[in-house]
Amino acid sequence: MKATKEQMQEWLDNESLNFTTSQKGYGRQALYVQDYYLMDVYPNIEEYFGLTHENDSFYNEEEEIYTDCNGNEIDEECIYSNLDQFLCKYLKSEIQDLIEDDNEDE
Repeated sequence: MKATKEQMQEWLDNESLNFTTSQKGYGRQALYVQDYYLMDVYPNIEEYFGLTHENDSFYNEEEEIYTDCNGNEIDEECIYSNLDQFLCKYLKSEIQDLIEDDNEDE
């Protein structure tokens, strides 16, 4: 059973939405929030949004930048510890549109 728009709004406000993916064709995934389709990502969430988990990022004190395990510079804003919370913040307007669109269908 899908969440109600009220539940979705509460979870969005608390940054506690649950995101899932499913394979959708070769090299593509469908991204869902609480069982509602949100968008396609290619090839996966991390690469699509350019995200790096905090355990895979390293701070270079000398240059004052963050790098990945290969030494490539990464944007500090794209480092996450909890992917669901990060996506709640990053995709807030898209999720809000989804909630409002679902409200209009009722």
